[in-house]
Amino acid sequence: MADRVDTSAQELDCDAGVADWDLVRECLPEPMQVLDDVGAARLTPILAALTAGGWSPRQVRNHLQAQPLPEYVHSMAGLVCARLRRLPVTHPPTSHDATPTPAVMTDADREVEARRRAWLDDPQAQARHRRQIAEARAVIRAARVSQDVS
Repeated sequence: MADRVDTSAQELDCDAGVADWDLVRECLPEPMQVLDDVGAARLTPILAALTAGGWSPRQVRNHLQAQPLPEYVHSMAGLVCARLRRLPVTHPPTSHDATPTPAVMTDADREVEARRRAWLDDPQAQARHRRQIAEARAVIRAARVSQDVS
């Protein structure tokens, strides 16, 4: 059986990792590139392992595009990690492998995509998002400090 991506060990090292945005942009479809530096750093070792194992960025992208995005995504990095866990590291698909084609966009999919794009173009929404991320990071830091003090 082909080796699977060992994301458990890679996710443990993600905090120390550095995001390779070129690799992320190459391998991820555009709708999945809505990541912060932490999310990109989390995906970089997984994408690097796949490309080192013979997967082309296009093959990874095609795999990720084969399933439509859910309407609400809490963590894009988490969703991408979950989808990449299904891939064998050293066995990229060949031309005779049955690769699912992306689903045809429905009106509901177009509406979701339009809302997402409107959000991306709204500087106030982006500012709120950055503020919420900063607040969440502050809460996490405070929790770590209180654990260290205890």
